Amino acid sequence: MRIMKHSFVIHVAIVVSVLTWGCVSERENFQPALPASLARVVDDWHNTTGTGREFLPKVQLSDCKEEAVLSLDNSSVALPDSNAPATSAPSGKPIAIANGLWTFETYGSYASQPKGTREQLYSGTIGVGYNFVFSKFSNSVTLEATGLQATQAGPDVGSGGGDLLLRTHLINEPGWTAFIDFGPGVLESSGRLPAAGTYFNFFFKTGAGAAVHLWDGTDLLVGARLLHISNARIDSAARNPSINTIEGYLGLLFKL
Repeated sequence: MRIMKHSFVIHVAIVVSVLTWGCVSERENFQPALPASLARVVDDWHNTTGTGREFLPKVQLSDCKEEAVLSLDNSSVALPDSNAPATSAPSGKPIAIANGLWTFETYGSYASQPKGTREQLYSGTIGVGYNFVFSKFSNSVTLEATGLQATQAGPDVGSGGGDLLLRTHLINEPGWTAFIDFGPGVLESSGRLPAAGTYFNFFFKTGAGAAVHLWDGTDLLVGARLLHISNARIDSAARNPSINTIEGYLGLLFKL
């Protein structure tokens, strides 16, 4: 009998909670009226057990804009506030690269020709990028400007140029992303690069890297790329020695 009574009380508590959930009245000490069918059930219970409606839960709504509390058998259960703001994601951890986000990045790189003339390339790059979502992946297209210093068998040269870099983030995790990128560019040098080459060259780079979140609006960029420099035989085949190497880079990405 006691189990049946508790089951009935729990059932009634659920019904009353649903009825009062919408805060249909701003009055304090609001006591909802029982539907006729439920009232008959309570009266039948009274006639059978000799108990009345004193065990029914009492609902007090002190303020519908604040927390509603349901009291039952000297215990209370806090109901969630429908007007409470949604919990935000943990600060300092981006969920993904946002669509439409503009970025500014800067990084330094180093590359060494592994064989042959063994040129060593030191460069610094800045770029402005735009992020977009395509085929469920976060992507960015970045216009970059590069300054490069080359040490080689002939006279060392300084170079300047630019490229258009397309990047696709294959993995987006809280705190970091992994990506692949590639892009073509042009390079104008103060001397022949390589020493037997030309002043003007094309270059192409492709590789993989990661963006690691540091603090709000700032990520660490790190990665490696295959780098090819040549002039596409614009002078002659004899004047087209190429540079093929692997460059590593490290820098920062700022979300604008």
